[in-house]
Amino acid sequence: MSSRAQQRTNLKNASAISMRQAMNKRRHDLSSKIRKTKKSQQLQLKRAHTESQQHQNDDSLTPIDYLKQFTASPTIFTLASLQSSIASSKREALLLLNEIELEQANLLFKYLLKCLSSQNQEECLQSLRVLTNLAAIESPDSYYGSRKSWCHFMLTNGLWEAILPLLSSSNESIKEQTGWVIGNIAGDSSTCRNLLVSLKAIPALINCLRTSQNFGVIRNTLWCLGNIARGIDSAIQFIEGGMNSQDILNVLCLGENVTQGSISTWDIKKELVWLLSFLTCKEDDAISVLVNEAVLLQLSNHFAYTTKTVLEKRDRGSIFKSAIPVIRIFGNIATASDGKYIPLIIEGDKHLFVKTLIQWFQVHKPCGETMAIATECTWVAGSLLCDNGFADHPSTTVACPLLVPPLCHILLKGTFTLEWKREVLNAIWNALAAPPDSNPEETIEVRDHLLGQIYREKGMIRSLVGMLVSLDVDAIRPAINMLDAMHRRMSRYDDNALRILREAECEHALETVCDSATSNASYGGGSEWQQSEGGMDYCAEMAANLIDDFYGDDDDGMENSASSFEPSSKSGSFEFGFSGPTPSFNFSNTGSNDSGFNSVTSDPMGSPNGRSKGRGRGRSLPSWMQNKR
Repeated sequence: MSSRAQQRTNLKNASAISMRQAMNKRRHDLSSKIRKTKKSQQLQLKRAHTESQQHQNDDSLTPIDYLKQFTASPTIFTLASLQSSIASSKREALLLLNEIELEQANLLFKYLLKCLSSQNQEECLQSLRVLTNLAAIESPDSYYGSRKSWCHFMLTNGLWEAILPLLSSSNESIKEQTGWVIGNIAGDSSTCRNLLVSLKAIPALINCLRTSQNFGVIRNTLWCLGNIARGIDSAIQFIEGGMNSQDILNVLCLGENVTQGSISTWDIKKELVWLLSFLTCKEDDAISVLVNEAVLLQLSNHFAYTTKTVLEKRDRGSIFKSAIPVIRIFGNIATASDGKYIPLIIEGDKHLFVKTLIQWFQVHKPCGETMAIATECTWVAGSLLCDNGFADHPSTTVACPLLVPPLCHILLKGTFTLEWKREVLNAIWNALAAPPDSNPEETIEVRDHLLGQIYREKGMIRSLVGMLVSLDVDAIRPAINMLDAMHRRMSRYDDNALRILREAECEHALETVCDSATSNASYGGGSEWQQSEGGMDYCAEMAANLIDDFYGDDDDGMENSASSFEPSSKSGSFEFGFSGPTPSFNFSNTGSNDSGFNSVTSDPMGSPNGRSKGRGRGRSLPSWMQNKR
């Protein structure tokens, strides 16, 4: 026996059943954790206050000069001049804490706190605006911990005690500006966020949210809570602070595109969905308190309206940005509590959420930004397909027939990004693999039926083979799993299966996977690609098994292992031995319109920007460690 054949034989130690169970467990664990490690770059953590009416200041004076004037004579006029100078300056960090004397900083802060307690509301408001802009200043040294920021300085010198009463002020402008100050502090650093949590800021902000009808106050309060939530590891503080599903529902029920002053409900709901996306990626217990059927219904309606506005009305403002956090909310909820929310998501309002997802898959000639959102949608679709195979489960009866055909069409397009196709592959494999915590034999009929539909779809085999040479382990793994299933299952229903797979150059692609794993193993001794992690070693084992079993010199035919499932005797179709009703799949370009929605024929956003950074499951290595060029 050649050394190469012996190496392949040694790779066959683990049984197929144990391998499938390990992969299912890994898939379930990773789908539950994937949102926790995703950093959002679309949030504005700090916001400076700009003047709507500029004061006539001397252009030759800097903010430091006005600071000296205010500390020398603290009046409302010198305070307003200081605020106007800071707000109108275009240069960054003009009042860095380390660039002024500590005594002067203490004196400034002392006078600002005194103004906060003033009976003159205008003086209090001007003081809050100065504090807002000071908190918005980014110190280049604070990242490395060598200097303290204004936020930390103010928070450790009594600011919270001074502004806490202002959250219940009768003046809505003061309440709004107070939230602005707290939001900037929460966006400064983990140290400041932890200090706010220890000072019981969360209950105070939740109470402010409940007692105000002003859009500005609601928006800033949600933004504050979002800045806190994004930087802490647990959502329990929010639950202990009193937040519940009714608080979420109250904001979602404000209506779509209602305006109060310069602020619309779009601005408010954008902050809400970011907050909820951070909270739902944490403990499952938090989801059970924050989410119920009514919340899911309102979120589905909001997502549908957002999608319609973006794709049909060409709106790319805050509406466009709010699409991604809504998608992540549904993904987090779908992967929580062993999938108990999946039926509610799928069946809500006549499958509204599923139909909206498909609209993103069917945009004609999508740009980079649209594909980034569609990639997020595909991750959620994969979560909804995890339970495919269970009889009468919505994943089997609704999600799979509606979602799998458009997902397959994405793989057949050569212009879509690898990141999107990678997520599509994982989503389809979720539908084909045995559901988590199930007996594979009990669901094999439904999954075989779906596998046969994918196998017979023109171009799908070559698309899967093409993914094997992509050198992306997150794309190779689900592709090789599906090809392995086709090799081992389709022989029962098609005598020409091996010939078809040979003509698609499967053998050459499988050899490439084996060679890639061998070359990669030279880096770090191969310790980074363990079989249990589903990396290149796992893919190489699958490829070696397929080559030995179906393309060896001694075996020219498909493997004929024992099976209790026989092809149907009906001519002209394969029913895969079903004795009962099976899901209906329509892979035609027009079949998806039967589900009750209209596909968008053109993409209104032609910008090439915004490509996704990748949503592949189980990414354990950065690209530079995969020898990519």
